[in-house]
Amino acid sequence: MQVLIAGTGAIGSLLAAYLVETSKVYLLGRPWQLTPIARRGYLEVELPNGKKRRKEFDHSVLATDPKELDRKTFDVILVTVKAYDTKPILKELEDAEIRADCYVLFQNGLGNEEIAREILTTQVPLLRGITNNGAFIPSPGKVLHAGRGITKFGSMGQHSRRWSKKLVNLFRDSRLEATYEKDMQHLLWEKLAINAVINPLTALLNVKNKAINDFSRLRRLGVLILKEIKKVAKAEGAPLKEIASTVFNIAEKTAENWSSMAQDIKQGKRTEIDFLNGAVIEKAKCHAISTPVNNTLYLLIKALEKKSTLKQ
Repeated sequence: MQVLIAGTGAIGSLLAAYLVETSKVYLLGRPWQLTPIARRGYLEVELPNGKKRRKEFDHSVLATDPKELDRKTFDVILVTVKAYDTKPILKELEDAEIRADCYVLFQNGLGNEEIAREILTTQVPLLRGITNNGAFIPSPGKVLHAGRGITKFGSMGQHSRRWSKKLVNLFRDSRLEATYEKDMQHLLWEKLAINAVINPLTALLNVKNKAINDFSRLRRLGVLILKEIKKVAKAEGAPLKEIASTVFNIAEKTAENWSSMAQDIKQGKRTEIDFLNGAVIEKAKCHAISTPVNNTLYLLIKALEKKSTLKQ
């Protein structure tokens, strides 16, 4: 199978390191990650057991601009950029006449499917992928697989189920655990709820995930955030019954982790708040549901985002 991974951050690089064992993998990403790979001829991956492996990538499969891919057609394109980069990367791929038989979106939050459908000129299968594999980039040209998890694929249309199963088999053949998820809508809302609590609260206080449970007032605020999200999710047809325990258990399991939003703020980068709490606010408007806690949190993160980017 010919696979294009659009986005070579932690998750994109991790998937590349495994999928290259069974497929012809092309990487589209930024020079800071691809230049060392091109120079050395390999991507270095550190496995959860501490062992290091070198995965060969010839310079011919590395691209920092879609135009370098020469109007190629792939079996599947895995879109692993940040949520706010979904629109520009898909637009660039379309403009460069890069095509695929299937697209998989790995972004956090809501709204990415609508963005993709607006841009893609062909009615190809569009899937969502959700993974809880732990990964980060210790230095350019390397990726650390911090913890094994599972990747779930779900259909976002009538003709995508077959592709979901093909991708599950591809991932399993590449030694990545994967399953097909029938109710992807519920899973997306569940992940949104987790991220909409842990990410902004840890970013605001510049603390690790353990603070969610260690600070009673922070935990209380998390409950208030979830109360609003549950109302909106229910109105959208995705009731979240035991979401509070799920969120606080995740915060406990990842206690020593820095959330992606906390890292983004520290590095002066844009956050994904628009696709998390921001998406909740927009969906709530459609159902005339009030979300004062999420509104306040959203505005605080946007202000902090502005402050952190001005420092850079």
